[in-house]
Amino acid sequence: MKKLTAILFFVFNLAYSQFPDDALRYSNLNLGLGARAIGLGFSYIGVSDDYSAIFWNPAGLAQIKRFEFAGGLNYFSLKNLSRVTGYSNSFENTNTSLGTIALVMPVPTIRGSLVFAGGYAKVSDFTGTLSLSLFNSESSIVPSLYDPNPDFDLAWNLGLEDSTGATQILRNVQQKITLYESGGLNQWFVSGAIDIAENLSVGLTLAIVTGSYKYDRQFIESDVRNFYRDYPWDFKSLTVSDLIDASVSGFSANAGLMYRSRTFRFGLMTRLPMSLSVKENYSRSGESSFDNGDSFSYSYSGVSRYDVVSPFYFGAGMSFNLKDVVLVAGDVVYVDWRQMEFKNNPDLVQLNREIKQIFTETFILNGGVEVTLPFFEQVKLRMGYSYRPSPYLEDKGITSRSIKYLSFGLSVLLQKTLLVDFAYVTGKWSTIHTQYSYSLGNSYYSLVTDEENSTRSFVLTLRYRF
Repeated sequence: MKKLTAILFFVFNLAYSQFPDDALRYSNLNLGLGARAIGLGFSYIGVSDDYSAIFWNPAGLAQIKRFEFAGGLNYFSLKNLSRVTGYSNSFENTNTSLGTIALVMPVPTIRGSLVFAGGYAKVSDFTGTLSLSLFNSESSIVPSLYDPNPDFDLAWNLGLEDSTGATQILRNVQQKITLYESGGLNQWFVSGAIDIAENLSVGLTLAIVTGSYKYDRQFIESDVRNFYRDYPWDFKSLTVSDLIDASVSGFSANAGLMYRSRTFRFGLMTRLPMSLSVKENYSRSGESSFDNGDSFSYSYSGVSRYDVVSPFYFGAGMSFNLKDVVLVAGDVVYVDWRQMEFKNNPDLVQLNREIKQIFTETFILNGGVEVTLPFFEQVKLRMGYSYRPSPYLEDKGITSRSIKYLSFGLSVLLQKTLLVDFAYVTGKWSTIHTQYSYSLGNSYYSLVTDEENSTRSFVLTLRYRF
């Protein structure tokens, strides 16, 4: 029987379907910093001779001898191609943001170097999307909406199940999914580097982390072929909307060491675990309609709070300078994603066991080359490549699940003080997402999307040295 109900706005303090993926989102610093570093394929631990050393290797700041002011913009685009049982659709989501504002201040010394820096940088982007329409003859989202607590049982309150929790709306429905994700992580940093011996420096960056994450998914299901005709199962259409609006705050630190000679540089970097506090405002709402004219609306919302601790990052990099004409750089970064943790929310502690089971360790490989034009020394061209294996254990050895970035860059020096840096990056990888799942008896049902993702990024940086 359908149950008529008024719209309900209900607030509760339970977690809103947190998953290990949430810890990964806040732990993965996917943007990097600086057009030159990005153009070199993110291989900058052994270079780090401009303001972006604050992120890659703060020990590199010791190489800067003049005041430097930097500012930049980032453009990020993600295109998602989703497939389900012969249906496919491509959709794109974009974001433009302030990339960085930084000031580097060398301190006069009798010998060696002492340099400080401060400013703002965007270090991670959460832009995502999905759009897909299909006729599903195998399953429906309706059974997945069941909850033993009637306050959260969307199917019951929309007249889609009977008093026992059973429904006859199980398959043969038209489905449309639209998803948008946005937000990112920002760092407000102070950094310093000092020479502790000839050609040997150490550095440290301390940062306050702020950020946001927004998730907006709409799931529409309808009986376009009129399979459901008889009351009370004369189902016509259903719309389910899920919204998350999260704010993030926390602390981050990274340290580095660099040895420099005339022809090569060697750097080590460690990024300490970020400690982030997340506050999520979430809501779920639904609307249903039936052939006899009945319609129902229902919604609930709440607030969830939890902390995320990211894993250590350990990196090493080298660069070689060939007669001030060619620069070759390479990095390797090790991350054990099993070290991620949820904290300060008892309902999420069990997910820490899942994190150790479904994630693994990865080695990120970066490489790049920069060439100074022989007859036009004010212009430098660069190219790079980055290979980032999937952090999921089940993806190990599947190269299509690894992110591959190809980057290109250009620098133009104007009036010996103003440097314009530009980088263009493309990336590709595949993944899968479960849109819903449930069990009926001994059978398991789900809607799983196979997805191919491609990104385009433009990074523009202006550096003024005085």
